[in-house]
Amino acid sequence: MASEEFEDIVRRAQAGDRPALDRLLETLRPQMERIAREYSDPAYAAESVSDLIQEAQLRAWQRVAQFRGGANGSQTEPMFQAWIAQIVRTVALNAIEARNRQRRRPPGGGLQRLDGGSDTSGAGAREPPASESTPSAQARKGEEVQILQEALSRLPDESGREIVRLRVLEEIPFQEIAGRLKLTYDQVRERYHATLRKLERHLRGRL
Repeated sequence: MASEEFEDIVRRAQAGDRPALDRLLETLRPQMERIAREYSDPAYAAESVSDLIQEAQLRAWQRVAQFRGGANGSQTEPMFQAWIAQIVRTVALNAIEARNRQRRRPPGGGLQRLDGGSDTSGAGAREPPASESTPSAQARKGEEVQILQEALSRLPDESGREIVRLRVLEEIPFQEIAGRLKLTYDQVRERYHATLRKLERHLRGRL
């Protein structure tokens, strides 16, 4: 699409037009998949890429209003592409760090952080600058976490709620969640994605 059209769709997405954001993410999906494949779990390559893309899309949906474009479409398009790429890398690096923590964690280790923040001990595991550049952005992030937790509490499926909480807020990998909840890896993935779809309906217009 032309740069001017791309910029217009970005602005519509920032105004809360979900189909506009879906169109942007679909246009950029090949780029997102290339990046995700570089970081995917070798033991579950296909599933891992799909999981990373879905989580990156959720984070883009939550934070698109924070994106700052350029002076015109020709500047905004590459800046948005770079912003999305950074989100994918952040999600992927956090997933790698979570896997590493799982390997290092002794039996009976404590829970991870519940506030959705990144573990700064992980190499590069940090949110894109647009989401943490100012105190107000940090406050907004805390507000988003609270809204997400409230929306989760309203969902009737208890196991789905717990899977999303562990995966999104604590950044625990599916393999470990499966062990904790005594489910198979595929059951965890299926319930996670089904719960995310329900969660999106609850969150629409609030983030």
